[in-house]
Amino acid sequence: MGSISLSEGELRVRKLFSAFERGTEDSVEAVLELFAEDAIFYVWGPTLPPAVGHDAMRTAFKGLSTVLQDFKADLGTVAVSGNVVFVERVERFTYKGKKAIELPLVGVGEIRPSDGKFTLWKDYFDSKVFADVQ
Repeated sequence: MGSISLSEGELRVRKLFSAFERGTEDSVEAVLELFAEDAIFYVWGPTLPPAVGHDAMRTAFKGLSTVLQDFKADLGTVAVSGNVVFVERVERFTYKGKKAIELPLVGVGEIRPSDGKFTLWKDYFDSKVFADVQ
C-alpha cells in the first residue's frame, strides 16, 4: 500500500481545499485532477451513498455549488498514517442562500502514493446542523 509523508499529505489537502474554495466552474475540474478516476467520495458523509468516479463526483460537486455559497475551510490539524490523511477543519458557507453555517468536521482521505491522487474521501460531521435550514 505504501505511505506518504506528513508534508506531502498536508500539501495535497491544502490543494484540495484551495480548489474547493474558488467556487468556480473550473474549480470542480481542479478538484477532480486531485482524485483518481475511480475515486470514492462521500459527499454528505458515510451514511449516504458515495459518488464513485469523476463523472459522479463532477455531478455531485456541481450540485453542492447550488446549495453552498461563499465556501471557506479553516484547516486545523492534519495528520498522516501510512497513506491516510486526517483533517480537522471548520467549514463556513451560506446554505441554500438562507443561513450562514459553521460546520466543524473531520475528513479522512486515502492517497495513492504512486501518483499522489486521492482514492477515497469521507467527512464526519453532525448533520443536525442542517435540520432547521430545510
